[in-house]
Amino acid sequence: MATDICFQMNHDRRVKHQSKFNSYNNVPEDVNNDGDETESNQTLFDNDDDLDMKSPTFEETHSKMILKGPFSPLEMKIHGCLRTTINKCISIESDSINSVLLDEQPDNPHDRMVVAAHVSRSAGGQRLNLRHTTVILDCNGMSALMCLLFSPVVELRTDEKFSRLTGAICGLGYDPQTKQSYFPEHDFEIAFDTVFTIKQIEQINKFRLALSGFLAPHGESNYFNMEFTKTQADFQEMIDEAFHLIANQPIERVKVCNSYKWGQIPEDLIMLPGKGDTWQNPLIYQLIFGIDLTPPRHSEFEKMRNEFQRNINELVKIKDGLQTFKPINCELCQVPIENIQVLTLHFMSKQHAELSKRFKLNNSGNQ
Repeated sequence: MATDICFQMNHDRRVKHQSKFNSYNNVPEDVNNDGDETESNQTLFDNDDDLDMKSPTFEETHSKMILKGPFSPLEMKIHGCLRTTINKCISIESDSINSVLLDEQPDNPHDRMVVAAHVSRSAGGQRLNLRHTTVILDCNGMSALMCLLFSPVVELRTDEKFSRLTGAICGLGYDPQTKQSYFPEHDFEIAFDTVFTIKQIEQINKFRLALSGFLAPHGESNYFNMEFTKTQADFQEMIDEAFHLIANQPIERVKVCNSYKWGQIPEDLIMLPGKGDTWQNPLIYQLIFGIDLTPPRHSEFEKMRNEFQRNINELVKIKDGLQTFKPINCELCQVPIENIQVLTLHFMSKQHAELSKRFKLNNSGNQ
């Protein structure tokens, strides 16, 4: 009984609200029975311009939006090393564990290398998709070392004063007469992110000589007469020695212009990897020619050190709020500074501390 009474009350309430709603939607055009317009009708229709609005069309209410992101500042992007892949978009297949690569040390700007067993190209040729990828060990100088070990032909790069090695161009070599590359599309240049010396180049040449002899055709190699396990142990020992040489070197990166030109070293500075005129270059992995480096003068070193110190003094003033912030580079580390937070983190980085110690620089702003 009580339920019926409540249902009737709610029903009456719904009917009352429905009648009010119908009265707003179905207002009579003529006046009421007393001959006067109701005040509510005047308020509802005389000042309401929304009644003339038309319903939007399907095209106006439906549109396609391309959603992007989210993006992480620690996510690394992949760039091609070869000359033909510099401007191409490169991605790793989505079901790979390496499809998203994160930088565990964002304050360390050295490069890392990704090796792929299969590379497919899109129909337009502007996109490359990598499969069966491997990320090389995160170690300073590792990318450069892999290129120096396994590139068919390598030519070293130096600074303008021929005082240190700055990088190398790798490929299939060039014609000594015309200095034109044999395969320019597959040439690539790499900048050293750590110090490489002539002693390290000699150790790398030992590995290239042994590997070339092992892969040479029958009759041109003595390695076929050796046990495979012993040869493998020799290779492992040489690689370990090369890793040990670059592990203790300080981080150093120099800007290199990718000119993709061969034969840029003067002949009087070239150091032959063999003794005398009877030595022969291996068939597969040719030995790397050394360069007779001239040590930098003391005055030039002091001049470079003073330029670094002036740049650090300016960075310290910006960090301490004594100077208005502006986009600037840390000339010592070749790192762009985009905001105060990046500047503060950079001063705390291991790379900046090691280079400052090497050049005996003061990070407090006083020379």
